[in-house]
Amino acid sequence: MTAEHKFLALDLGAESGRGELVTLSDGKVQMEELHRFANRPVREGGTLYWDVSSLYAEILNAIRICGERGEKLSGIGVDTWGVDFGLLDGDGKLLANPVHYRDRRTENIYDYSNPIMSTGEIFAATGYELRQISSLYQLLTMKRDGASLLESAETFLNMPDLFNYFLTGVRTSERSIANTSNLMGTDGQWCEEIILRFGLPRKIFGELIEPATVVAPLLPAVRDETALGDVPVIAAGGHDTSAAVAAAPAEGDNWAFISCGTWSILGCLVDEPIATPQCLELGFMNEYAVGGWYLARNISGLWLLQELRRKWDHPDDAWDYARMSAEASAAKAGPLIDAADASLLAPADMEEALLRLVRKAGQSPPSSRGELVRGVLESLALEYN
Repeated sequence: MTAEHKFLALDLGAESGRGELVTLSDGKVQMEELHRFANRPVREGGTLYWDVSSLYAEILNAIRICGERGEKLSGIGVDTWGVDFGLLDGDGKLLANPVHYRDRRTENIYDYSNPIMSTGEIFAATGYELRQISSLYQLLTMKRDGASLLESAETFLNMPDLFNYFLTGVRTSERSIANTSNLMGTDGQWCEEIILRFGLPRKIFGELIEPATVVAPLLPAVRDETALGDVPVIAAGGHDTSAAVAAAPAEGDNWAFISCGTWSILGCLVDEPIATPQCLELGFMNEYAVGGWYLARNISGLWLLQELRRKWDHPDDAWDYARMSAEASAAKAGPLIDAADASLLAPADMEEALLRLVRKAGQSPPSSRGELVRGVLESLALEYN
């Protein structure tokens, strides 16, 4: 019998987070959900933020459950969505809540960035998708607007690295999540050309490490608060998609994957990043995972349904995913929409945004909510195809 190892996997998505106790024994994996919690962004002063303090409190709750149960953990790992980040000052204090990637501050950022360095040049250097939500364009928005936070910053940390820092006091940048920033080159290092061309502060970009690197043990204060022992925090594949790719039960070279969440990712493994103009034109990007790179395409995912649920779900008329699925199954075929349309990135009213696209395409509007849900699901399936 092989030794048994237990890990706490903390997976934070755009809608919810969870703590999973993962047990490795006899060549098998067992998972037990210990804690699930909502992720509720907050709008303050016209800006959409992540409630990072609440998320960190829930992470501590998951660790505390392990402590109360007397679990002997071999490690703790965190993964999250990509692109967003926190900035620390010289004393290691978080300067402000991280801004949500669906905030509107990066609109029209290309008007500022392209005269300095074109999207084609950036893609050739990084191989990563050129969306205005990336860390680079968020930082450039701050630079364009003269944000004092950027001037005061000493450290840039993407979200999983930020939580690792809260847990350990050690600042590192893991490559799979740093890759989502549009600031890591195809050589796996911070892209000095991009940083120099845009005049970003070089000092804020610290050590890059490989996924699966041990960062440090839990801080004594965290151990005391959670009644857990001297457990190492591991920089897992911090980008949730990269973590999913690493866990895919596939062998050989002839396979592809679809990771379906708030965003959906279609991709396959590659020996090295492909950063050609044709790759950019076809809408593909290169992402970093445990053991190397994969070529992928970003597709609008279940965000469309999440926003419909957010609008429809009320205490006196519950619209959970089980009901949405049942209503869609019973409905006739709904209208098809362009699930990749830019208007669906962050509309104030997802239902109305979808109906506008239906009208624009000259289709009949859905006769029920179930028909609209079915139309969204079938539209996503066509995108995958």
